[in-house]
Amino acid sequence: MATEEMLAGTWRCAETRAIYNVYEATSRYRNILGPKTKYVVFSDSASTSPEEFFQVVCTSGRVKLRLLRGPMQLDHCYELDRVNSTETTLIWIGVTAERVMTWRAFNRQVWKTLIIQLSSEAEADGTRLKCSKITGEMISSCFIPCPSTTSWLQARLLMTPGLRPLLSKSRLAFVSPDGANLTRADDDRCIDDIFSVADTLELTTPPKRRRINLLPGCDSSDKERLLLNRQCNARNVRALENCSEMRRATGTCIMRF
Repeated sequence: MATEEMLAGTWRCAETRAIYNVYEATSRYRNILGPKTKYVVFSDSASTSPEEFFQVVCTSGRVKLRLLRGPMQLDHCYELDRVNSTETTLIWIGVTAERVMTWRAFNRQVWKTLIIQLSSEAEADGTRLKCSKITGEMISSCFIPCPSTTSWLQARLLMTPGLRPLLSKSRLAFVSPDGANLTRADDDRCIDDIFSVADTLELTTPPKRRRINLLPGCDSSDKERLLLNRQCNARNVRALENCSEMRRATGTCIMRF
């Protein structure tokens, strides 16, 4: 389903091969044509003769195309078929259902969004900003000498050389370590501010501790030793099981690491 925000751009009429340029109406055009004028449409002079001029009016959820200057064979009013129109095809229905104009996007590229996950690493003279895909694949990194005074806008400019191969393939969306989507509204925020929020969340979130159930014959001191040992693996578990069997056999508890 098409929306009125999709209209701006360049379109080619499938029936007449005419090219139309749709621009958002400025205050000058709205003063002349009326406050409900959303867009103005000019035909390409090389594709039509005489030149055509349309007015796009959006009211009560309906989008109407009105011919203000052009050949007489065109209807003076068309309405956008919002149900059957898409972001690359606009269907205009004339006074009768048989009078239809189909506009197709001309030289329009639909961009896919690539999510860039940001992370930082402190270095001796500043911070290294790292960019990676959500799969964990590293894309690029750049060094920021003074993160306390470097804005997000300046950081993006520093990342441009490493991200340049992706700019012609997709639209980039940057996500901070705390999961927030960084936009142009964050241009004035410094890098320290962006990453300090993530650090605060990390500090306030209690670390997950691995829960260990004591086997028969083991006391609390055995549990503390296992929590401090960061290389607890399957071999330690088997040792505890052997310990339990030996405890039942000899009445003692032996810990093996």
